[in-house]
Amino acid sequence: MKKDVCIDCGKERKYRDSKKRRCKKCHVQWNVGKNNPSWRGGPKKVACIECGKIRIYTNGTKNVKRCKACYQKFLRERTEEKHPNWKGGKETWKCQDCMGRKFNLKGKRCAACYRKFTVGKNHPLWKGGISKRKNGYIMVNNKDGQRIFEHRLVAEKTLGRKLLKSEIVHHLNGVRDDNRPENLLVVTRKTHEKNTLSKLQANRIRELEKKLSSDKSDY
Repeated sequence: MKKDVCIDCGKERKYRDSKKRRCKKCHVQWNVGKNNPSWRGGPKKVACIECGKIRIYTNGTKNVKRCKACYQKFLRERTEEKHPNWKGGKETWKCQDCMGRKFNLKGKRCAACYRKFTVGKNHPLWKGGISKRKNGYIMVNNKDGQRIFEHRLVAEKTLGRKLLKSEIVHHLNGVRDDNRPENLLVVTRKTHEKNTLSKLQANRIRELEKKLSSDKSDY
């Protein structure tokens, strides 16, 4: 490290580069404006094409021909042709449902109407609103458009009334997707538990009988 005196403030300074003759503070002050080696003449002054007001622009606003107030007025009053990025416009078409003018590719409906059109029966993958759950029960839509179990809907039609929340529809053969009226029985929770227990016991007895018969045949 060499020692020298700053040519501006006269303070003693330590330096490595012999080309710099000023201390750090004086060099920062001296390097501003015209003294900067990358100086390009500073901001330029140009008159606004609308009001004639002289404005200062930098490199970022080089292509702007109007002052801030006139440019905002121009944006409010502009039409499609006056837009700076206007390229002649796209082909326009009207939605056949809402009759709205759309700037898009050719089609029959706009995005909002197309979403409404493809819901329910109009959807190309519509399967009648029937779906099967993982537990084996089938879900369908009722008159109000609500999702409901098919066995409850069939039971309501056969009885001619709506089922109570406490009432349960029991499948006699134990097959949950077999919703024939003759296979359904409306019971309460207590009786339903008895029916299921008796059914499980009957199935168990049948399994044991089959095992016994198979053992006898082996002898």
